[in-house]
Amino acid sequence: MADTPPRTGTPAPPGPTGSPDTDLLVIGGGPAGCAAVRMAASVGMRSVLVEPRALCHTLHRIPALDNVLGGHTGGPRLAEAVAAEVAGTDLCHLLLGHRVSALHVTGDHVTATLDTGARLSAPYAVVATGVGPRRPRDTAWVTAPDGPVPPPLWEADAARAEGRTLLVLGGDRPIGTFLRAHPAARTRLVVAYPAADAYKTEEIREDPRVTLLPVEHLTVRGGAGAPVAAEAVG
Repeated sequence: MADTPPRTGTPAPPGPTGSPDTDLLVIGGGPAGCAAVRMAASVGMRSVLVEPRALCHTLHRIPALDNVLGGHTGGPRLAEAVAAEVAGTDLCHLLLGHRVSALHVTGDHVTATLDTGARLSAPYAVVATGVGPRRPRDTAWVTAPDGPVPPPLWEADAARAEGRTLLVLGGDRPIGTFLRAHPAARTRLVVAYPAADAYKTEEIREDPRVTLLPVEHLTVRGGAGAPVAAEAVG
């Protein structure tokens, strides 16, 4: 296709028979997907970005940031800045409000099937759909009953956590996010983590609200309305 596709909410028009619709398919409109289309445009590549919601929508739920480009200290402001840059990228065609239901690789191209049944093809694809919290029973160092996935700490309600002790499974970066977002919260965090997570705990090690608990294995009992107890080995 010779012309740059219009940046609308409809699928890009197909190219000539046998040719790709664009140079790059990007699935997911978070910070990584948005960075991919900006980088592609800088080297003259056309891209189509597919995102079922708004660009960087998860950032709107992160109240405090640290050490990010642009000096932004809050998620919403960073999300707005990223979305504005992508919206002004002429070589990027945005497909917001759509999902990719299938991705198929054949020879020298990738074909994405949208939830509308439309198909898009390109020589390259970037899948940037992000990550989510794992179920404790799917983690090698935790034994836990079946049940819903515990909420990530950065989504915790600070008012409900006030004056309470929270058991945090794993020493990941969102712990620092919670502490920075709620500097005056009287919440104690008991952070149980395996040896592989040790390097992630450096930024929270000096916070008096944090108790670090390195473990070889953790067995969690209770939940689903019942009191939670945990037995640590190590």
